[in-house]
Amino acid sequence: MDARLILLPIVFLALAGCAQGSQQPAFKIQIPDSDVSVTSEEDIRAIVDRLNQAPTWADARPGSARSRRLMDAVKFVTAHDIGQIRIALNRYVATEYTGTDTCSSRIFILNRYLFAVPETEDARNRWGFGIWDVAPIVDDTWSPLWPLAWNADRTDLAIVAGPPIQIDGEYLARAEFDFLRKKYGLRKFPGGIGQGTTTQQAK
Repeated sequence: MDARLILLPIVFLALAGCAQGSQQPAFKIQIPDSDVSVTSEEDIRAIVDRLNQAPTWADARPGSARSRRLMDAVKFVTAHDIGQIRIALNRYVATEYTGTDTCSSRIFILNRYLFAVPETEDARNRWGFGIWDVAPIVDDTWSPLWPLAWNADRTDLAIVAGPPIQIDGEYLARAEFDFLRKKYGLRKFPGGIGQGTTTQQAK
């Protein structure tokens, strides 16, 4: 089956609660469907199921077993082909999202692990896609990688901060995915942690 036939409509996440966030980029990024490689419905279903079974960011206190479970799910997802991940994200947002504010936080964590988002950038170039973008600004810099941080030997990333207590608005998970893919490309870890051998570099 043509992979394009199973792509589901993009559905933006409408969430309840309150937080400060940065401005979205004023442009839209479109990545053609032609970059989707061999698609397995079984793999896509496995990605969506693993996301649903993982704790949300709100339930994953830094250093806790739930935090490790969430990161294990993220690593499972990133071991797949980037085209499969993109289709699974569509599926998750369109059909599995329950309407609660915490479900989308799994994608917020995934996006920062999957793509080579840096630890710091000039705050004047800050971008954002909704309610979870509340990383603090320190000395005119901000951390696009927040709430993730490198471990001591810089071989892997872990959750080091919890989400905002109150949120209001929406998180544009799919738009952020495409933006980060175009801007930073896929992350490469020492020792092969993260993306599997079938994952393609962003074009």
